Amino acid sequence: MCVHIRDAKGNKDRPELSRVLAKIVNDRIPGHRLSVDNFLAEGKVQYLFAYKLDFLDWYFAIVTPEEEILKMLPQYRRDFISGAIGASLLLLLIVIVIIWFSVIKPINTLTKTANEIRMGDLDKTVNIKTCDEIGELSKAFNDMTGRLKTQMRELKTAEEKYRSIFENAVKGIFQTTVDGRFISASPSMASILDYNDTDDLMKCVSYPARDLYVDPAQRDELIRMFDVGDTVSDFETRFYKKDGSTLWVSLNARAARDTKGRLSYLEGFLSDITKRKQAEEALFKLNK
Repeated sequence: MCVHIRDAKGNKDRPELSRVLAKIVNDRIPGHRLSVDNFLAEGKVQYLFAYKLDFLDWYFAIVTPEEEILKMLPQYRRDFISGAIGASLLLLLIVIVIIWFSVIKPINTLTKTANEIRMGDLDKTVNIKTCDEIGELSKAFNDMTGRLKTQMRELKTAEEKYRSIFENAVKGIFQTTVDGRFISASPSMASILDYNDTDDLMKCVSYPARDLYVDPAQRDELIRMFDVGDTVSDFETRFYKKDGSTLWVSLNARAARDTKGRLSYLEGFLSDITKRKQAEEALFKLNK
């Protein structure tokens, strides 16, 4: 192949350049337009970069001394490192944004909603519609909230029914500690014993064995009965009323125990059986 080289001014170049370019032309890999080779000229290494211009079947060549290339390497290295750092920071920012919107923000939403539900707002739901684990968690969270709302509504209804029974029962309903102090008492309990209300009853009766039982030993007998069972039925005794008069009562109680089986408190019903006792006494006298 005959190679003719002219520089930008139209002057013929040196023969060694023609030899290098001829070698590049002959050794060029098909399909590759850019080729590089080096040669020695004037005691210095020179690099020749040749680019194939297909439409003219010419080569556009640039010769650069090796020392010029070496001078540019530090700047290229700095530019490469700066670019790599910039790209890494950009990638880190993208990862942080993705994590924020796909993980942290949804979890914050779940936490905020959970706190609002804990404060009693059962109408709150989580609006996270994703196809990942967070989306499944939010769906399960909403289902749990719905069930909790239903259970709380049912519990409130049951509580209202119990409260109605407790406040309107004919028999006295009570809860007392083992030593006899009232935990709770129904209005009928206070009425049977002639107290103004439950607050008056619980305020005036601080020690039932002394303030209620005509025979304090019967209080101890009642407690001993729970050593062999959890329920006591039709335990008859005499109580004091607020004005100091007495009445006959019948107690039906059960024991509430802790996890170790120890007696925690008593709860049950109290009935006024004074009229029945009086009738029994009158009948006994007639038969006597």
